[in-house]
Amino acid sequence: MQLLKWLIFTLICLPAILSMRNGVEAAEEPLKELNQLQWKKRVILLHVDEQKLNETKRNLEEHNEGIVDRDIAWFVVAGGKIHTNHPGAIAPALRGDILSYFSGDYSVVLLGKDGGVKQRLDSLEILKIFDVIDSMPMRIREMRRQ
Repeated sequence: MQLLKWLIFTLICLPAILSMRNGVEAAEEPLKELNQLQWKKRVILLHVDEQKLNETKRNLEEHNEGIVDRDIAWFVVAGGKIHTNHPGAIAPALRGDILSYFSGDYSVVLLGKDGGVKQRLDSLEILKIFDVIDSMPMRIREMRRQ
């Protein structure tokens, strides 16, 4: 009888235990491609010289409230390293994915939540980027719900 109770308990609890385990694994998986952020975040990609890294990060940090409000993840590639506000682990392969967006003279790329390129700029003009985002239909709907 005890074995039967244990078996029934296990069958009832097993799906819940497995779903919790899968959730933990998914959270720990490093970000390998930007498309993993699709429909979750808008993305600002920056490719800068190491000499401009601190200035760029300071500019982004000064506008952190607007960045958080607009669901923006930013990634700065400088000197072969990735700097980001993304809270999770970053896989080394992500650098190649980011750099694939840069083929011209521009150093800033804005991606929408749909993953599409929305704007390319020569330099980081965060207020201009905010204006572009705020004119997007998805963002307008988000602002109405707030």
